[in-house]
Amino acid sequence: MLSSLFILPNATFIVELVAFIVLVAVVAKYIIPPINKALEQRQQSIQDSLDSAANAEAEANKLLEKRKAELDEARQRARQIIEQANKLAEDIKKDAQQAAEAQYKEALARAQSDIELAKENMLRELEETFGSLVVLAAQKIIDKELDQNKHREIIEQTIKDQSLWGTTKV
Repeated sequence: MLSSLFILPNATFIVELVAFIVLVAVVAKYIIPPINKALEQRQQSIQDSLDSAANAEAEANKLLEKRKAELDEARQRARQIIEQANKLAEDIKKDAQQAAEAQYKEALARAQSDIELAKENMLRELEETFGSLVVLAAQKIIDKELDQNKHREIIEQTIKDQSLWGTTKV
């Protein structure tokens, strides 16, 4: 009955205990270090992957910020180009208006000059015609012929007299 009690160790127990301790020592010496080494390598690999991912994310964020800055700069340049184009168009419009106005004034001045010249020519022709009519009438009234030079002097003197007095006396 004594041997049936578990609390008392017998010889098999001591052999089992020694076998167990040897087994644990062998496992601790030869099996656990490679497993620990593999786990550490795996842990380092995961850490490297995480670091690499963090670096890639940081680089991607830098590139994204750079692209945003470039896009903003391009938009700013586009706005400047549009503003310059609008200003240029406005300047061209003003220049065209000024040129058209200058051409209008020039044409108006030429037309007024032409009108004044035509008026002077008409008055000159009218004076000559009027002078010829006066001479013709005078010849018919006096019934005598005057020479052409004397006739011209009388007409010019009469016209000057009329111009000085500003009235016509018939």
